[in-house]
Amino acid sequence: MSKAILIMDMPKCCNDCHYCNNKNYKNPSCALTNYADGFQSMTLENIHNARQSWCPLVPMKEDEGMKNYDNDMFEESTGIHTVEITLQQREYVGHITQKISSDCKGLELLDFNFEYEDGSSENDCNLKYDEDWEYFSATLTDPKGNTLDVDGYAEDFNNMIVKMEIVDFRKEQV
Repeated sequence: MSKAILIMDMPKCCNDCHYCNNKNYKNPSCALTNYADGFQSMTLENIHNARQSWCPLVPMKEDEGMKNYDNDMFEESTGIHTVEITLQQREYVGHITQKISSDCKGLELLDFNFEYEDGSSENDCNLKYDEDWEYFSATLTDPKGNTLDVDGYAEDFNNMIVKMEIVDFRKEQV
């Protein structure tokens, strides 16, 4: 069966929830679970103060991406940037992660080319490089978990790059 996600602000209590029925009356219930029994032992004050342990709503994990990229902090220091390169063929994707230690920043770091790749970068797509044939192979995955084997020369793989992103920076300890 297909899955669906409804994105809404997480209510702090049942009273703030769109799915709490009869919240200001004696017999409130949850429209998501058809659960009224849990409310029976609660006072109206409890409904207004907290989400219940049986609540089916699940908080989404906040984007854990890089929170600060202050160009000024690079003036006199070097660090390790983590750059993620996304490959895509139709709905199938794979990622290559590179750690770059330098005093470069921003666009200078986003200079990836398979012409200089040896297949040793950290990746989630089983990226391999055949030195004899100067040929790459990888296994990309779609959202359902299906896989697609791809292979080709550096130019073919360069054409699959759809995104390059600096995902982390750590100042080198002196």
